Amino acid sequence: KKTFKIRRDNFNYLKSKLPKKYTLDFKLNVHDVPLGFFLFLKNRDKLRNNLKLNRIFCPIHWNISTQFQSKKIFSSLLYKRILTIPIDQRYNKIHLDKIINNINQFLNKHFKK
Repeated sequence: KKTFKIRRDNFNYLKSKLPKKYTLDFKLNVHDVPLGFFLFLKNRDKLRNNLKLNRIFCPIHWNISTQFQSKKIFSSLLYKRILTIPIDQRYNKIHLDKIINNINQFLNKHFKK
């Protein structure tokens, strides 16, 4: 149960520190244990590559075949734009702050209008 609390706390911490413009807006129910924190943005791969250079590894979920990737299919849009940020129980505030700082610096540099 401690693991569940840490994951939930990490999720809520990232939610409070990352720009709402790029996050999926939902609240955890009392028994929800999140797998990761999800960002939703165009050119997700640029951010992912930048995070990888800083030793932050973010998985891509829902890999779909190119034959099903269409601009008209909602699942294709999700596949192309969602990035999962790690929040598991091994991460503490120091780790999360490193992730947050890297994401915010990148977004400010590359996505700010």
